[in-house]
Amino acid sequence: MNSILQSVSRPAYALPENLQAAIGKILLKHNTHLQDSRRLAEAVLRMSDFYIDQPEKSTPWKEAWCQIAQLVYFLPLNFLRARAVHDEARKQNFIVASEIFDFGSGLGAGSLPMLQNFKGSAHFTENSTEAQSLHQQLLNELNLSGRFDWNSEQKFLNQLGSSSAHAGRTALFSYSLTELDTLPKWALEMENLILIEPSARQDGRKLLQVRKNLLAEGFRLWAPCPHQQACPLLENSKTDWCHDRIHFSLPSWFLEMEKHLPMKNQTLTFSYLLASRQAPPAENRWRTVGDQQQEKGKTRQMICRGPEREFLAWLSRHGTPPEIPRGVLIEPPDPIEIKGSEIRELRSTNS
Repeated sequence: MNSILQSVSRPAYALPENLQAAIGKILLKHNTHLQDSRRLAEAVLRMSDFYIDQPEKSTPWKEAWCQIAQLVYFLPLNFLRARAVHDEARKQNFIVASEIFDFGSGLGAGSLPMLQNFKGSAHFTENSTEAQSLHQQLLNELNLSGRFDWNSEQKFLNQLGSSSAHAGRTALFSYSLTELDTLPKWALEMENLILIEPSARQDGRKLLQVRKNLLAEGFRLWAPCPHQQACPLLENSKTDWCHDRIHFSLPSWFLEMEKHLPMKNQTLTFSYLLASRQAPPAENRWRTVGDQQQEKGKTRQMICRGPEREFLAWLSRHGTPPEIPRGVLIEPPDPIEIKGSEIRELRSTNS
């Protein structure tokens, strides 16, 4: 049966109203509010400069400006990234176990999207008592209650050491692996892993190496990878890396704050992996891992379907190509013609 690819789209994300309200209420304790755009921007810029100038140092949670910046900037953006990853997990029927370990949780941006209807227990590992307190305030303001606990990293490791049965557990690393050389040994004993990291080349390629290590440890990949073979971006290139992109609409208070900042967020990018001891359903689908590029006489888009670095290609003489965003799964087109690294979809003129 012939299959012609159609244009597809991804949903735009937005911050939930109740999360905005919770952030605003906590800000009042710092004698500021969401409409104080200049003061918020000053805190964010100071936080950004800290990360650039002192990347090896721990986040200065004791400082009021740090707490403000984390609440109004890093929490919202990382929440949206995490929501996109958790949405993909649901699409793939990736089963999150009844016990979650959010390592380096900060304010819980990585786990917040999965707690709305979560019936299990969540363990948050965060060394800063100030971050723990802010996280608890957020959950209270969001009316999220459950079997939650907070531990320092050392206490967490001591508790894990007393239990050898990690089946049915999920470890979440959201922007925390970037501070480690690789995954800790205890994570390799978990049932499931959710990894969300920056989209920068260094972080992205580190995640590709983690992917390789996980396969060697017997894990199976659920997303974004549609296969269990070697990653062509790691094995066949010294510079490529895999990352995703989403569109979003930000509230007016964020946009006003952003006017005072040099960085603008038109889209959000991130790298991620979903891995499990359980194998995903066997499906023959490809994922777009690049944006469409216009070249002379054709349009190309990098895709992932196996261990080779390949591109979908549409020749201009075959008509207008479909619009397909980065990061979506597609059914393989048919008929195709393979020319080197290009998989050319044969389309009738103007189809």
